[in-house]
Amino acid sequence: QPIPGTTATTIAAFMSEENTDQTQITSDFTPLEITQNTTDPEIIFRHDYSYIGLGGNVGVKLEQTSLGEAGFVINSKIALAQELSLRPAVLFSENDTVFLVPITYDITIKDKDPFKEVPYVPFIGGGAVFTTNDNDNAGFLITGGLDYRLSQDFVANITLHTGFIEDSTDMGLVL
Repeated sequence: QPIPGTTATTIAAFMSEENTDQTQITSDFTPLEITQNTTDPEIIFRHDYSYIGLGGNVGVKLEQTSLGEAGFVINSKIALAQELSLRPAVLFSENDTVFLVPITYDITIKDKDPFKEVPYVPFIGGGAVFTTNDNDNAGFLITGGLDYRLSQDFVANITLHTGFIEDSTDMGLVL
């Protein structure tokens, strides 16, 4: 440990005549180019983004609801936590309107390189489905799918919904 008062603390102490000799260094030294990754480590594995989107439904009509029909969809994702989301959607078809309200678990996938962003987020969950047909039915919904981040502002989404309303089961694929 240095003893107080014996350690030089100014540049003048280092500029004595014995330290001012110009020594010429010759070598094949090439300065290194330093680069930094522009990816923000805080958002690499974060799934807590929200969105609203437009798309279409390709249905597999097993029974009677519009979930199994072709139609127009307004879907969304509301991030509740990093890995938990509410994904409400409204499906408009020729016969009626279907409201989908699932809560999903967003699965974290990490790349080998910690600075490489993983652009896809698979999810799975369940919730409720409501129809506006003559009976105004409600039922249970199972959902699963994949978000693919095209950029910071755009997300492509594919979701498979399976609705269980009364004694019927219908499936819809939202793109």
